[in-house]
Amino acid sequence: MTAPTSQAPRDSDEAAPLEPMLTAGDVANFLGVPINTLYAWRGAGDGPKAHRFGKHLRFHRDDLIAFVASKRER
Repeated sequence: MTAPTSQAPRDSDEAAPLEPMLTAGDVANFLGVPINTLYAWRGAGDGPKAHRFGKHLRFHRDDLIAFVASKRER
């Protein structure tokens, strides 16, 4: 019996690289609003989705883009 040969990973086996998450300051700067406005939106149940790591908020770019698109006037 022969030993199994190693194969190069298939595309589906490779994990997609993670993008760095954005800080609350990054998001406020991008939106052109004071950081306190961003926190007020979150307190009111609005604002982009965020993840909390201890006392730190982090945002995915895709969630920020979705938030901006949801605010487009018709």
